[in-house]
Amino acid sequence: MPPTVPVVQALKHKANAVADAELGRLASRAPSLDAAARAEIRDAVQRVVDAFLYEPINRVTSYADSPLGESYADALRELFSLELPAFGPAGSAG
Repeated sequence: MPPTVPVVQALKHKANAVADAELGRLASRAPSLDAAARAEIRDAVQRVVDAFLYEPINRVTSYADSPLGESYADALRELFSLELPAFGPAGSAG
């Protein structure tokens, strides 16, 4: 597995966790929103997350097989404080 794959997965996971937390906070602060409004807000937040992540993910993926790939992945990991799963022998998690 290229070193960029866990970084992309961690970046998506972190972004979705932040979005979910904010949507949860909104739900508690605006309980009168109906299901349709909540769905539209959820979709809008997801579009923002996707747009924000598009370029970093596209670049790290395009660089995956080059020497720049690992450096770019390391930079993303540091910038976003990403926690990557630990891999033991033979590439297994844990």
